[in-house]
Amino acid sequence: PEDIQKMFITAHEVSPEYHVKVQASFQKHVDNAVSKTVNFVETATVEDVKNVYLLAYDSGCKGITVYRNNSKAFQVFNVGNTCLECDDEEDSKS
Repeated sequence: PEDIQKMFITAHEVSPEYHVKVQASFQKHVDNAVSKTVNFVETATVEDVKNVYLLAYDSGCKGITVYRNNSKAFQVFNVGNTCLECDDEEDSKS
């Protein structure tokens, strides 16, 4: 239901800046680095990525990972995509 979907948003529905803010809030209380991937839309620019890295640095994050959707020919997680190369028998195994 739509009201439930609003409460449980996905990583792709959160802005890159918010990803960094979440990581920074955890990082304050952890001695080791916190692993967090910032998800970007396919149209993200080099400047967008640069700004997130600078925000992470300014926020005290010890490390950060970025991923731009569809930046690889094959990716494990796809948003709204189906497996076009799998036949029905293979699909039922996974």
